[in-house]
Amino acid sequence: MNTSTNNQLFTSIVARTIAQVAPHEMRLFQGQQDAYLQNPEQIIRKRGYDNPTSPTEKILFLAPIIHSILNEALKMLEPKWVDGEEIQEQLTLPRHALSSGKAKEIYDFAYQEACQSQLSMIKSHLVADAVLENLVPGLTRT
Repeated sequence: MNTSTNNQLFTSIVARTIAQVAPHEMRLFQGQQDAYLQNPEQIIRKRGYDNPTSPTEKILFLAPIIHSILNEALKMLEPKWVDGEEIQEQLTLPRHALSSGKAKEIYDFAYQEACQSQLSMIKSHLVADAVLENLVPGLTRT
């Protein structure tokens, strides 16, 4: 699979996941959605959201967390599972791309990363569910 297809696949999965979990962020960065999907941390810094006036307050954006988790989750998949033609047409991974064991591994990874990013347990489960569902639409945690 070529780099362009990889980038399109990644951006498509990130966009679907953020739209599902944090649609308000997409509206907040409406004029810069493409840049936000590709490098959310950079856009957040440019807008000045990473410098709250009070050191006890922290603005926590989900897009950088989701972006990082999905980046690592895609690296966990073996290239032999990915059919470039199918991805190029649908911008999704084929259902057979994840065995149940690999799906559980990715879910657990996404959940742990979300927890480490200071998300609540409920929000961490929401992010992990969305990551798995958007990596392979129609595949859910069992």
